[in-house]
Amino acid sequence: MSRQMEKLNKFLTEAASKLDKSAALIRDLDLDQKNNRERIAEALANIFEIQHQIYDINPELKPDYLKNDTDKASLTHNSTKNA
Repeated sequence: MSRQMEKLNKFLTEAASKLDKSAALIRDLDLDQKNNRERIAEALANIFEIQHQIYDINPELKPDYLKNDTDKASLTHNSTKNA
């Protein structure tokens, strides 16, 4: 299951990146910016919700920038304990 979670997380990260780039294009093209930015923001929020569910189940997939000191200490402790 961990491998599938990793794959899903990767796909979601790639989708979020593409949505972010799409928002920039919408801005540059002046394409109904207000409504389309809201749509993209909602899509990104949904992606992040799913990713946080993944991180709750598989904390090692959580990117460093989202880890607080407690997370890092817990991961270090668990990895040395399981070695």
